[in-house]
Amino acid sequence: MARRGRGNRMPSGPWGRLKPVEQDPLQSIGLPSKGDDRPPPGYRPPSTATSAAASSSTPASETPATNASGSSQNPGSDSANAATSPASSALSGTLKALCSIIPSSGPSTSMLAAIEDPDNTKSLQDVLMALRKLREGLVATKRADLFSIQAYIFSIRLSILAKHPESYHPAILHLLRYMAVWTPMVNSEIEEIAGYFMLDAACRRRDLTEAYFTRQDFNIRNKKLDRILKALAHDDYVSWQFSKKQVSRHCLKLMEWADDDLRLHTLKCFSRSYFNVDLPFLEFATGRKWDELKEKDKVGWELGDEEKVTIRKVRAK
Repeated sequence: MARRGRGNRMPSGPWGRLKPVEQDPLQSIGLPSKGDDRPPPGYRPPSTATSAAASSSTPASETPATNASGSSQNPGSDSANAATSPASSALSGTLKALCSIIPSSGPSTSMLAAIEDPDNTKSLQDVLMALRKLREGLVATKRADLFSIQAYIFSIRLSILAKHPESYHPAILHLLRYMAVWTPMVNSEIEEIAGYFMLDAACRRRDLTEAYFTRQDFNIRNKKLDRILKALAHDDYVSWQFSKKQVSRHCLKLMEWADDDLRLHTLKCFSRSYFNVDLPFLEFATGRKWDELKEKDKVGWELGDEEKVTIRKVRAK
């Protein structure tokens, strides 16, 4: 018999009258690496999805309208042209808005600081987490088809631009060790991903031995990447700065991991070798403007007239 409460009232039922909690679907789906093997909401097996798509698809009916000569007309052409013009105008408006926001000389220091603020990167973190869930789903299903490979390559490129090694490093290892063996990849893609792995070993992990082993194992023959490795091995800051102008954005992001160490080595070489140096050459060799060198690197040198930087003064005898 049901237990009664106060006033001979029956106990209330489940809390169905409460407002449902709004959850992000990316946050509700778990990770296979954490032991979660539940299918995501709305998931259907491939056989069910294929049969539903086949039943819903019907052959396109022929258009009865014909012109006087008997040739059929295409009623969708006018609507397609009408839909294209608003899209192009919207794209041009977006480009104009971006040009008005970002100056021609590049983003300012305040804009870069706002981009690097953790409060403004939540959307980026959500995207990286969604790509991780996609990769773990592909690993759990043991897929190695063309879609899986392209999804991994896209994730690696995006994670490199975001400077998130926790995302691109395991993805590169799985792509090169397993997926490239199960499904043959294009040589250019293998060389690209292996080149990223080689630069990550040299610049971020400071392991030139592993970088050269990777170059040998994957037979990477790229003069630009060879020049980067040689510049790191010899601490050649001039060759390092020249290499920055010749590589892609992804390689440039990987090179940023070694920028601070090489810049510090360059400043030490200047302080021990020169009494004064031209300001343009100093900014080229270090990759920073004079104000940034004073603020971030704590350079105590003096800037004189005619863009001459005094490093040491000659002692009077």
